[in-house]
Amino acid sequence: MIQKSKQLFCLLFVVLLVACAGVQMTHKDYMGWAWSIYNTQFEEYKRMVGLGGVPSTDLSKLTDEQKRKSEEAIAGLSEEQRTMLRLKKQVFTDLYPLLKTASSYVDTGKIPPGEIENQINGLIDRLIGAP
Repeated sequence: MIQKSKQLFCLLFVVLLVACAGVQMTHKDYMGWAWSIYNTQFEEYKRMVGLGGVPSTDLSKLTDEQKRKSEEAIAGLSEEQRTMLRLKKQVFTDLYPLLKTASSYVDTGKIPPGEIENQINGLIDRLIGAP
């Protein structure tokens, strides 16, 4: 938890520093920032549900042992923690296709629609617990 807080603080500090310096983030930089937050938060989520170290590409093909380990990890959490994990899972589910769509725009040299970026920002705020 402390490691997560340190990572978040460093990330927010860099973003604030860039904003205060008057340097504007390119869309490619923005996508890198958004994916970095997504991946960091997703790794933390996997750790909390007992799947740390399992490649994200293998999550749909969990072994019975991995499923049992995950169920045990979740059972050891408080109801508040389980609720938080359910909310994060929903945010990941909503955020991933938006990030893929926005990345496809940027990869082809186009600017993603503002509505997509607004949705990404809102979901990232929910993911990191911003008010």
